[in-house]
Amino acid sequence: ELIGGERRYTAILKNIENGDMTYEYIPCKIVTMSDIDARKRLILNNMENDPLTNAEKLEAVEELKEIYKAKKAAGENVPGRI
Repeated sequence: ELIGGERRYTAILKNIENGDMTYEYIPCKIVTMSDIDARKRLILNNMENDPLTNAEKLEAVEELKEIYKAKKAAGENVPGRI
């Protein structure tokens, strides 16, 4: 499952389909994580890389808050305040 870099990956595939093999091999990081951690990573990536409206930022923060609460309820160590 691709968590981050989807647009870059799609652009590279399109270039390869058009015969540009410059980026035929690209580095990637493969990690094993739970669905909740994948969702957290996706939200944080989007907040960092995409210009969000204030409403979108608030929605992302609220979702992160729920994710951290769920992690804490599952017994995971969640540092700091939620």
